[in-house]
Amino acid sequence: MNKILLVDDDRELTSLLKELLDMEGFNVLVAHDGEQALALIG
Repeated sequence: MNKILLVDDDRELTSLLKELLDMEGFNVLVAHDGEQALALIG
């Protein structure tokens, strides 16, 4: 399964995009700032 790291501070937008990408079969990780993103890929 392909993974996508979605980083944006707009929680409503990331929620919508995650839902759409999940439906397409992607494993989506969500971060709301750079620090969270780095922790997820760490």
